Amino acid sequence: MPSHPLLVAALAGGLSVSGLILALRWRRFEQFLRSEEARVAQIAGQSPAPSERAAELAELMAALPAPVRRFFERSLGEEYAQFRMWVARGSGGLRFDGGDGWKDLASTTHGAVGAPALCYTGSLSLGLGGLLWCRGREALLDGRGAMAWRLWGALTLACHEGGRLDQSALLRWLAEAVCYPPALLPSAHLRWLPSESDPEHSAEAVVTCRGSTARATLTFDGEGRFVELLSGDYWRVMPDGGMARTQWRARGSRHRRFGLGGGGAAAGVEIPTYLEAAWLEPDGSEYTHIRFNVTELRGV
Repeated sequence: MPSHPLLVAALAGGLSVSGLILALRWRRFEQFLRSEEARVAQIAGQSPAPSERAAELAELMAALPAPVRRFFERSLGEEYAQFRMWVARGSGGLRFDGGDGWKDLASTTHGAVGAPALCYTGSLSLGLGGLLWCRGREALLDGRGAMAWRLWGALTLACHEGGRLDQSALLRWLAEAVCYPPALLPSAHLRWLPSESDPEHSAEAVVTCRGSTARATLTFDGEGRFVELLSGDYWRVMPDGGMARTQWRARGSRHRRFGLGGGGAAAGVEIPTYLEAAWLEPDGSEYTHIRFNVTELRGV
């Protein structure tokens, strides 16, 4: 049997090696996240800025359903037309399906205007005074949806990519774009159709990319503020790793204006700063799985 000092030294050496391996995995994952954010920027750069589509957009805007037109008239300031993507930051909470309560969340979203592309990165506190945490991302790149969460950014907790997740990622981009209204302008990837049930306050958004299509009904109040998004095209990742098609709802409130450049808030965009999303259960109840407060928004 080794003496006590030798045992301590062996354990310390083992822990040092394990820590180094975890640190290297964390670093590689962070580099991977930066590469995905850069890919969003590349996709955004391949689409024209709104200022380059001014004549086309004027014609398209005139033909939009009335509630969508009011939304843009209220939300868009003078500065939006020069930017091709947005970056939003904030904090909130997340609940896992069947989990044990809300976990503190801090996140950053990089999104493209003119084409559905998104990289959402988050840090989630799991307990033990912040010692237990995970790092993750949900992405839509080149029409392909993906998600991954890793303990300490190193050990895989969940990982899914492609297939039915592509459709869910389109809806995620649509819901995130509510926080940057220029992304919701009509384009080759996004069409707006009148609502049959409530044409005064709602409209249907149809978003397509690389063969995948998702539809959602967006509702606005009488002054053009976004209220909620509802879709039956969301695929929910279940605790057993399977996927189930689920009604999905995202709501927004606490609207305020953010400046995008040097012109101040009045020249920027108005967005909901509090958002939450929920799955609608078969019994009619809702399971709210994320809530979020936007604290920073800029155009790029």
